[in-house]
Amino acid sequence: MRLILVRHAESVWNKEGRYQGLTDIPLSERGRAEARALAERLRGEKIDAVYASHLTRARETAEIIARPHGMEVTVEPGLAEMNFGEWEGLTSAEIIEKFGEEAFRTWFHDPEQAVIPGGENFAGFADRIEKAMNSIVARHRDDETLLIVTHGAALMVYGCRLGREELKCYRRYVHRNAALSIVEFAGKTMRFEVINDVRHLENLAP
Repeated sequence: MRLILVRHAESVWNKEGRYQGLTDIPLSERGRAEARALAERLRGEKIDAVYASHLTRARETAEIIARPHGMEVTVEPGLAEMNFGEWEGLTSAEIIEKFGEEAFRTWFHDPEQAVIPGGENFAGFADRIEKAMNSIVARHRDDETLLIVTHGAALMVYGCRLGREELKCYRRYVHRNAALSIVEFAGKTMRFEVINDVRHLENLAP
């Protein structure tokens, strides 16, 4: 089985540097251009099914990519971004000002120990993402290729879980907007073909 894992394209709040979480923010105009560039790159790929988080920024990215293939997008709510509680809508600087530098430093370096008011437990979030991914994979044959559009933190924790690493590793799997990673499974073995690949964005205006 082959998984094409995509982080949604740039949203309005990505452009402003704000934490989004479960807040449903649409793509920016640049984000739509990023999604079209990725759709063009994947136009010739064999894709058997397309899944996306229910949040608009992921669903719209998936719809743009799926369009050349004439495919529908299956919405999977379990793929949604982490709930950032009272941090949602704030920039990093605003989080530090309101909740303290130590709280933000803990989130950045040891997220399992982070306490985000009103937010989701990090390990529980990782469990949710892994469960959603496993559920999707279980619906398909081993010879199929699946396109899955989700969120930055979701892809980061899933990378850790695939590699059977501690969740502290999550920044190793950081994804830019509209970046893709490709995972190939062969029996019980797994390998990343690419991680955080954004070559398709090289010709876009800054």
